[in-house]
Amino acid sequence: MIFVIDDDFLMAEVLGKIAGEEARTFSNGIEAMKALNDETPELIILDVLLVGPTGFSFLNELQSYDDTGKIPVILVSSVAGSMKNSDLAEYGVVAIFDKATLLPEELAAEVKKWTTKA
Repeated sequence: MIFVIDDDFLMAEVLGKIAGEEARTFSNGIEAMKALNDETPELIILDVLLVGPTGFSFLNELQSYDDTGKIPVILVSSVAGSMKNSDLAEYGVVAIFDKATLLPEELAAEVKKWTTKA
C-alpha cells in the first residue's frame, strides 16, 4: 500500500496511478494520519504545499511515532527545487521531485526501489 497526499485531486490521482494499483489518495495530511491508525503504507508520496497543515507538518508528525517514522517518503512538489535529500533525510525523505519536470518513469522507478511491488 502506498499513500499519496496532495490537495490537487487530479495530481493525486495521476501520482497514484504512476505509483500503482495499491495507492490510496488523500487531500491532506490529517486524513492520511487518521488512516495510519488502520494501515501502515510501505511508502508515502507527499506534496509540501497543502491546504491546512503543510507537508512539513505531516513529516514532523510522522517522525514522532516509532512505527510511522520508518516509512520512506517521496516528496513531489512545485517547490522541490530548493530542497535537498540530505537536508530532509532525517524526516524519512528518500527522494524529491519537482512537479514541473517530473517524468512518470522516474517516479515509477523510485517507487519500485522502496516497495515490494515487482
